[in-house]
Amino acid sequence: MALTGLGLGMMMQNLVLAAQNQVAPEDLGAASSVVTFFRSLGGAMGVSALGAVMANRVTHYVQDGLAALGPKAAAMGHGGTAGGGIPDLAKLPAPFREVVESAYGHGVGDVFLYAAPTALLALVLVVFIKEVALKSKPAAHAPTAAGTTSAAAE
Repeated sequence: MALTGLGLGMMMQNLVLAAQNQVAPEDLGAASSVVTFFRSLGGAMGVSALGAVMANRVTHYVQDGLAALGPKAAAMGHGGTAGGGIPDLAKLPAPFREVVESAYGHGVGDVFLYAAPTALLALVLVVFIKEVALKSKPAAHAPTAAGTTSAAAE
């Protein structure tokens, strides 16, 4: 998780800066907002997709864990579940609690494994971004002290 967080944190602002460096000064707002929009859209889609993966994997692991407990587990009841939601672990019998805890632990691990190829693809795509030197001079449209633009002052 730390590696993912560091990687995203170090890359996000650099991608915004790269996009802003490629557009004319009058288009900076639009470029910044497009980057932010697609970042938000991608984040929402990613959370939805990976949330579905986690729900599927947790269900699978719980079913496998309960099957491993055998018929005795079915007789123990569903003490801590409330309408099929997330169970209250404190109310579950110890064997059920262990199955649910293990299912969520493995489910989170699976989410990271499924997200890893996407992260690798993003890394490859970032490597192929064309390198352009950052602009170091003020823009030609920047206002001067007299209130006119530097292009008009010439």
